[in-house]
Amino acid sequence: MKIRITQPGLYGAEGPIPVGTEIEVTKEPVDWAGRYELVDRPAPKGSDTAIVNPFNADKASEEELRAHLADKGVTIPDGATVKDLRALAKK
Repeated sequence: MKIRITQPGLYGAEGPIPVGTEIEVTKEPVDWAGRYELVDRPAPKGSDTAIVNPFNADKASEEELRAHLADKGVTIPDGATVKDLRALAKK
């Protein structure tokens, strides 16, 4: 992530860090609280995939339930009813 120094009084290996300097850091420097601002923070892992319509077992048809369970690798017992499929999908 990248931070920008907003207040004087911070020192690096070569002396004072000028206000306005942008620095790449691996973690947020909490000891410097109030003297920097976040410029760029990497997106959390998996955040590039938005879930806009999560699966709803209560509203799914039998076909949708079977497809969902197959995608999850769930073995569907012979003779399973829609009620059984919904219960499996909610696990």
